[in-house]
This record gives sequence, C-alpha cells and structure tokens, in this order.
Amino acid sequence: MEITRTEMDQLKPASEVLEVALTAEDTAELKAVAYAINSAASTGEVEVLYQGSLREATEAALTSKGYKFEYISRAHDNGQTLISWAPKSN
Repeated sequence: MEITRTEMDQLKPASEVLEVALTAEDTAELKAVAYAINSAASTGEVEVLYQGSLREATEAALTSKGYKFEYISRAHDNGQTLISWAPKSN
C-alpha cells in the first residue's frame, strides 16, 4: 500500500497511514528491484547485479514470480545480489 501523489493533500485514517509507514521500505525496494530488472531486460540482459541485499518481502516476491537470486556479498551497506530470469546453461 502507498499514498499516491494525488492523495498527498488528503488526511487519511491513522490506521491507513500506519500501514503505509510499516511497508514503505519493502515497497520502495521492490520498485527499485523491478526497475533494475526491467531496465536490464530491455537491453537484452538475462540477469542484473543489484546493489544491495534484499529484504524478505522482496525475496518472496522474486521467488513467487520465478526469479533466481544469489548473494555475491552480504555487507550491511554494500551488499550485492545477482538476480536472473533465465535458466542457467550448462
């Protein structure tokens, strides 16, 4: 859930904005990952190196949609995750 640009001047129920606040980091990361994947796919790539470790919600979303991912580095601030969407060739 998120608050759209056109809703920014509307006072929403506290329970609704609390839900937005609690899921904001998951939502932002999933959008960033989707952008990275779609940008790479648009140039013919079948994998992308995402700068960052993934949150559990993003891992679950990727897995449910058939993506594979592996952590290249899990450093707290500078982790890297390889995300792919094509089967590995032998």
